[in-house]
Amino acid sequence: MNGKEIIKEIERYLSDKVYNYAVLIDGEWESGKTHFVKSDLTKEIEKRTKNENKKKVKYISLFGSKSIED
Repeated sequence: MNGKEIIKEIERYLSDKVYNYAVLIDGEWESGKTHFVKSDLTKEIEKRTKNENKKKVKYISLFGSKSIED
């Protein structure tokens, strides 16, 4: 999937009131996941939801985690 496809799919996911979960974006090391989420995806979600109940984007990195306790 490219960036625009990911944004479109996440917007579809967010508009479906059945879901209330996190979204995982997985990819190769240094493939641009962090930059994409912090720049493109966050801006699009905030822009498209500004007139409704604003969605809050929380970025959590699991880098270096080896267990649930981490």
